[in-house]
Amino acid sequence: LWEEAEKLEKKSRLDEWYRHWFTAALNGYRGKRQVSVTEARIATSMAPYDALSHNDLSWVLREAGEVDEALEWAKFSVTHDPNMYKFYFNALVSSYEAEKKWPEAVAFGEAQVIKDSVHAKWWYDFLVTAYVMTGQTDKATDARMKIKKLPEPPEP
Repeated sequence: LWEEAEKLEKKSRLDEWYRHWFTAALNGYRGKRQVSVTEARIATSMAPYDALSHNDLSWVLREAGEVDEALEWAKFSVTHDPNMYKFYFNALVSSYEAEKKWPEAVAFGEAQVIKDSVHAKWWYDFLVTAYVMTGQTDKATDARMKIKKLPEPPEP
């Protein structure tokens, strides 16, 4: 189907963006790392303020070994989308895991829980993982207790 779709005339910039996004993902799944990274960068450059694109394609960079950039994309997504999605944190955790920068994750999460009180419950959930990975089990337990008391963030 993709080969047939490639033959169709492109009608809009959105068509082009979709093509680059899909090509990045498809080649990532096929293990064609350089092509997938190039396509992911093109897709995000076409929508530089789209947090969802950065989040959704960050795995392509991680798989290709571009873990610093993947982490930046994941951090961008959780800090720049006013309609935050809980699944954004999956890319953030995966990126910190790939980088093995858990002390940095703790500092980042602690700063964000103060800046973003609307999504504090999700930030504390992220911090539980970061605390556990840095051996701070008491802080992880405290974060779990805070999660129980906080309201669910609004649905986007």
